[in-house]
Amino acid sequence: MPTGIDFSFSRVPPATARAAGHTFAISYLTDLDTPHRAKAWTLPEITAYRAAGLGVVAVWQGGGPDRTTAWRGGYDRGRRDARLAAQQAGALGRPEGDQGRPVYFAVDYDVSSSDLAAVAEYFRGVRSVFDPANVGVYGGRRVIEWAMSSGAAAWWWQTGAWSGTYRVPGIHLWQRVPSTRLGSYDIDIDDAHQPDYGQWFDPPGGVMAWCPFAQRMELQPESDNQVAIKPTQFILHSIAAPWTPKRIYEYWHDSTNLESHFGLGFDGSLAQFIGTLTRADASAQANVRAISLESASNLEHTDPWTDAQVAVIIRLGVWLCQTHGIPAHRPPTWDAPGIGYHRMFRQWSTDGTACPGDARVEQFDEVILPGIQRVLAGGPVPPVPSNSSGGFMATPVETWSYANPNDGPDAWQRLKDSSPEGVWNYKFGETDDGAPSAADYLRGIHGDVVALSEAMSEALAALTAKVDALAVPAKEAGK
Repeated sequence: MPTGIDFSFSRVPPATARAAGHTFAISYLTDLDTPHRAKAWTLPEITAYRAAGLGVVAVWQGGGPDRTTAWRGGYDRGRRDARLAAQQAGALGRPEGDQGRPVYFAVDYDVSSSDLAAVAEYFRGVRSVFDPANVGVYGGRRVIEWAMSSGAAAWWWQTGAWSGTYRVPGIHLWQRVPSTRLGSYDIDIDDAHQPDYGQWFDPPGGVMAWCPFAQRMELQPESDNQVAIKPTQFILHSIAAPWTPKRIYEYWHDSTNLESHFGLGFDGSLAQFIGTLTRADASAQANVRAISLESASNLEHTDPWTDAQVAVIIRLGVWLCQTHGIPAHRPPTWDAPGIGYHRMFRQWSTDGTACPGDARVEQFDEVILPGIQRVLAGGPVPPVPSNSSGGFMATPVETWSYANPNDGPDAWQRLKDSSPEGVWNYKFGETDDGAPSAADYLRGIHGDVVALSEAMSEALAALTAKVDALAVPAKEAGK
């Protein structure tokens, strides 16, 4: 796990931090008209740290005597502090706009449960200045868990003070206690729990924008022409059509600007159309921060997700949370980080929508979101269906051995045991035991299979044309 340092009055040269094996540093934004200005980042320091290849992170804490309890000032104090933090951060080169980077705001106090109402008001003031996606919080366990569940902050730096040894799952940074020394300098050591922990410059270029278990069907020109985003939300849709990912791709490629990042078939086949760091247009006002998934459904949005769809949605949700730091909870407001479904907030659609339907909303609350949370907490990943055609899995069961039974359960033997024609020899071509060869049987019925396949393709094409005529108006009306 990468480590960094945080420091205040004891200004550590970047060469010293790097020589000790650290990869980033955290220091302050503060009131510059107080003696605490000596603990604030300066532009020459930040330039030197960047030149040394070290990450730069910033935290706001005021310089007055109430610096550890500024949150008691509620909304007005939060707004005041955020304005000063934004001004200083801008002068120091913090990226803003679509690619904006966070500032952590310190709650450097052992708050009680009764204090959280004042803390909430303070952060409401902060969010009136900062985009919610760029608001971070520093504090103990109670503060971090509150910020995660409420959506008050999207970046979480937990201190061991007031936390014991418990590290809240999903945090970006952990501050070790007690403080220590690096040579002659007073520091704290921090652990980075995620590749992107809020560093201002050069966030990990390796953040993966293409899901490794989805088939890539890149939409153009949207993929190249759409603006970049920093995703903080994952929104689930249903497409009001019984389409495969390929058919979804064909529809969007030819006729619409309402594309999502992903498409999911009834059988669990998953395709990705646009990278997750690029805007897609399915979620109205949330498009600037949301990753979206369209899933096959009936025309009326009345059917539940299939078991295969549920398993893949959970797996995708886990990947998005781990890759982009999206928190695994319902967003409390339409623009707060989290995971939701299309009709959850009116701002997520243009004219209102039933999507994804009552049955799927119930599944979201009872199965999908709890499933994502369980996996992130260390639980088992749901089994991925073996009959999907999306190309996201190379073998039906990942633990089976397809070459050597000594490496795991013998896949061929399992197929043989479970087959209606259990006497076949599934190790094609090996018929020493006298069993019929499955390959020979398949060759014998090849002509019949081809004829049947052609007839089914013709029938499916005719049915698809009829469904498209019904589904396209239904889909357009729902967005």
